[in-house]
Amino acid sequence: MATLFLAWAPACGGSSKKNNGPTQRLSPEEEGKKALTQAIEAQEAGKVEEAVDLFQRAQELRPGHYETTERYARFLLAQHRPEDATKVVRTYLEENPAATDGLLLLADAQIASRDYDGAYETLTERLALEEDAASYARRGEVRMLQGKHEEGLVDIEQAIKLAPNEHSHRVALARALIETGDRERAATELEEVLAEDPENVPALLVSGALLRDQRELEQAFERHQKAVDLDRANYEAHYELGITQFFLGKSEEAEASLEEATRLAPHDAQSWYVYGELVRNRGAAEEAAVMYRKARDNDIDHDKASTKLALMLLELGTPENLEEGITVLTARLERHPEDSLAYFLLGEIYEKSERYAEAVEAYERYLNAAERDEPDVATARRKVRALKRKLR
Repeated sequence: MATLFLAWAPACGGSSKKNNGPTQRLSPEEEGKKALTQAIEAQEAGKVEEAVDLFQRAQELRPGHYETTERYARFLLAQHRPEDATKVVRTYLEENPAATDGLLLLADAQIASRDYDGAYETLTERLALEEDAASYARRGEVRMLQGKHEEGLVDIEQAIKLAPNEHSHRVALARALIETGDRERAATELEEVLAEDPENVPALLVSGALLRDQRELEQAFERHQKAVDLDRANYEAHYELGITQFFLGKSEEAEASLEEATRLAPHDAQSWYVYGELVRNRGAAEEAAVMYRKARDNDIDHDKASTKLALMLLELGTPENLEEGITVLTARLERHPEDSLAYFLLGEIYEKSERYAEAVEAYERYLNAAERDEPDVATARRKVRALKRKLR
């Protein structure tokens, strides 16, 4: 980082020209402001590590300054570093133990870290200190993520009572209603929001997805395209548009939209996963494997990325591909032993690698984990019998 002031030194060659004295040292407050400005500039220029260093310096100089904390934490969240963002917010709260503004920011970081219990406690603490619509809405969203739908709806509806003109809470309600299966009421809420604010991007995205599910594809396309036109930096808009384009048979346009979504949000696992699905659909197994690998790298617990990656590696079939597939599926099953498909694919990879005893074990574990009506049950039983004959 460049020095913030220049100490006085005699001119080269011993000149007798008088110097007006040393430059006045900036106060910590002024240095903090300067570091924050430089951090924002580095962020806008895409200089990630430089921005991190400058934000850290800015917070060290002004640990109790909320704008610095918020900008730093939001930047870290955008970089897929929620644990670091949580630490940054906690530093602010230690400096300002009575502050409530940092609690909502802390909850956002905890949600990004999937610490839903922690986020619920944080938001409940904030609501005990000061009732506000944003905290009710966020706590409702947390309850939905925890699978406690009724409690979630109660909180979001309370947020709407406190702030009836806040469209973001009504969009949150629509999302919650979709989760509970009340799509008709969700659609009504979204149409009312769009009647009042036709350029509300979140409402356009959610209502477009609802229309797509109802196979109203042209209407869905219009809404998702409008969302992109209104906010080209919004990766979710490109993501939703890409899916809608795919359903309309516009495969090349769909891939271009997902490519843009992943460019804008390179840490979003779901965008990489759907991009992989589109690529796999045109039969490009090696390219699809790259996309699934990126999805898995960004979210090791993504519910489908590991098995789809393994499927592509099985299809590619080189010894290196098969070994990677075994590694991927073994890691998946260590974390999610209930994933029956992972056992089945592991059996197929072992079988293709001619490791028949391990294939039998994987297929048998699949049969123990699978529901009776799963389509591969009969195949697994047949394979177990055939492989055991080979092993005699």
